[in-house]
Amino acid sequence: MDQEIKQEFEKLTSIIQQGLKKHDDEIENLAVMTQRGFDEAKEETSKKFAKTDERIDRLYTNVDGFIHMHQKLDLELTALRGYYKRLEERLEKLETAQL
Repeated sequence: MDQEIKQEFEKLTSIIQQGLKKHDDEIENLAVMTQRGFDEAKEETSKKFAKTDERIDRLYTNVDGFIHMHQKLDLELTALRGYYKRLEERLEKLETAQL
């Protein structure tokens, strides 16, 4: 009877070990798949960050160009105001001279 119990115990132990081995393999497969997923997500995120950086660089370039254009227009407007003021002064002198 002890021999039968021992054999039954070994049989059950073998079944349990096979089941655990199967689950270990499944867990290992899940770990590999999860790592691949993380690697792919990291790569995709890196690509998206690179695209975002490129877009930000272009935006800075465009904003910088707009600022320079605005500064140039301010200078031109200041020059035109001075020219307009001189013309008004000259016109006043001409009008005063005619009276």
